[in-house]
Amino acid sequence: MPETTRVRVTDGDVWVDGDHLTRGDEAEIPVSVYERIPGSFESIDDGAESASNEADADDGSATDDTAGDVEVDPHPEELTVDEIEERVAEVDSVAKLQRIRELEVESDDRTTALEVIDDRLDELEE
Repeated sequence: MPETTRVRVTDGDVWVDGDHLTRGDEAEIPVSVYERIPGSFESIDDGAESASNEADADDGSATDDTAGDVEVDPHPEELTVDEIEERVAEVDSVAKLQRIRELEVESDDRTTALEVIDDRLDELEE
């Protein structure tokens, strides 16, 4: 059994092991996921780790600015176009949307999925 930690979601939309979590949700997640997606969670187990994670989110680190560094779980190829549409509707991060788009292009490259992602990117960039 992987080591887990109790967290609160601070990002608008996160998928963990197939579970859809939104801002404010509390959940028990694997530590590896917590470490892999900095800025998306606030630890509610340990205040020191929470403060560290919040500092990562506020420092404008490369993870926030570089689409290739943003982790996406589950991978878009595991989702239907309708599920992708639901998912991206709640994503507020341009970097995360760009990463979802990159992964879609690398895998199935479904035109309708790309249109949904591009439409959401346009909304955020306005």
